[in-house]
Amino acid sequence: FWYWCTDQHIVQRVLGQQKGESDDVVMKRARRGSIAAGYFKILPVFMFLIPGMVAVALAQNPDSGIVMDLANQHDTDGAFAMMVKNILPAGVKGLVTIGFICALVTSLAAFFNSCATLFTEDFYKPMRQGKSEAHYVFVGRVATVVVVLLGLAWLPIMMNMDNLYSYLQDIQSLLAPAMVAVFTLGIFSKKITPKAGEWGLIGGFLIGMLRLVTNVITKSGNAVMEGSFWEATSWFWQTNWLIFEIWLLVFLIVLMVVVSCFTPKPSAQQIEAITFTGSYKKLIRKSWNKWDVIASLGVVLLCALFYAYFW
Repeated sequence: FWYWCTDQHIVQRVLGQQKGESDDVVMKRARRGSIAAGYFKILPVFMFLIPGMVAVALAQNPDSGIVMDLANQHDTDGAFAMMVKNILPAGVKGLVTIGFICALVTSLAAFFNSCATLFTEDFYKPMRQGKSEAHYVFVGRVATVVVVLLGLAWLPIMMNMDNLYSYLQDIQSLLAPAMVAVFTLGIFSKKITPKAGEWGLIGGFLIGMLRLVTNVITKSGNAVMEGSFWEATSWFWQTNWLIFEIWLLVFLIVLMVVVSCFTPKPSAQQIEAITFTGSYKKLIRKSWNKWDVIASLGVVLLCALFYAYFW
């Protein structure tokens, strides 16, 4: 939910509008494009999950050419590269490598563009108004360079933590609860106040960053930490990331409800176009038909079949 529905570079692509287009046309195209993306998103099962299972099986055969220490979580990060190197023929090997590099570059370009846009439009431009468009473009490029440098500086820390997949899921579990709480309550409730949303985002960010710091220190909860402080706080830094994000989501929802009881309520004009209960849902209804529902159910059915097969 938080990634596909609130991530800036996803939303920016989906809701792109050409000059003169009506809102219902944009929403119809966005919905059908998202449904199509749902079908394509099933492909990583064949690109990552199944090759990983094959790699584990081949690693137990000394004649396969796949040398991997299954007990070493960092060693398993190279499973896909070893599969491509040792199993695929030369021509297919090049195509697969180029395809993944192109996908990586495209994702990074979209991410950097989103970071530059967010910083320039939401932070820099309100503070430095009246500048030329060329100036703002230059600031966006500088912001992109800074983000790249920060990413490079973070690499040694990332390599010192868990395996790559677990690390990515752990990081997302720190960001997702605040986004889900704020957007879900904001869309489906008229009683949540702006201050409650602000507190939810700030509280989720601070708790998430504290958990991230403890992950770095404790190597994602796998290190043996001695002392009364670490023993008393083991519920915080040693809890599985799935359980942690559930409890963090519950805490943030309760926090936002409590804050809403003591802060000014939003006006009808403020919430009219952003709550699901507003008149905006008439426009939403115009943008879909039975074929959108059938296509969406197809995605759900495929996911259910995959879960049933691999359970």
